[in-house]
Amino acid sequence: VVGDKRGGRSTERLEQRPHLLDRVQSVVGVPTRVVHVVRNPFDNISTMLRRGGRRATLDEMVDRYLTAVAVNAGLRTRLGPERCTDVRHEDLLARPEQVLADLCTFVGLEADAEYLSACAGILFPEPRRTRHEAPWTAPLQARVEAAIEERDFLRGYAFAD
Repeated sequence: VVGDKRGGRSTERLEQRPHLLDRVQSVVGVPTRVVHVVRNPFDNISTMLRRGGRRATLDEMVDRYLTAVAVNAGLRTRLGPERCTDVRHEDLLARPEQVLADLCTFVGLEADAEYLSACAGILFPEPRRTRHEAPWTAPLQARVEAAIEERDFLRGYAFAD
């Protein structure tokens, strides 16, 4: 299992070089599976802004995020449900053992209860809501809300939830 906590970099690399997933599969010699972790877009963007420091604006981070969403949507379509699954961050924190068991099954592994319990024990109890730390304007919120409605994997998220 290969992972990247900061999926944004993976998305950028796959946008520039989409053949990388096929290359990974040929190198490892086993079918590859992609876990697409989804979080409230307003929190994602706000965290991106915080990590970007003074050199970035919220408007720029919205643009970057929406580009990543489009790239990931294309990857999901290309890979299909047999090779790509979505995991909502909030679901993982609410039902960690079930979500992790489902992920293990997706990648062809079995997970015992001790493993699932140990993994669940290191997770945060609830998602951080960094959206309240960023200078959101009504027009930027509207842009993100429109994108949420366009993508099935984002539907249901809102600024106020």
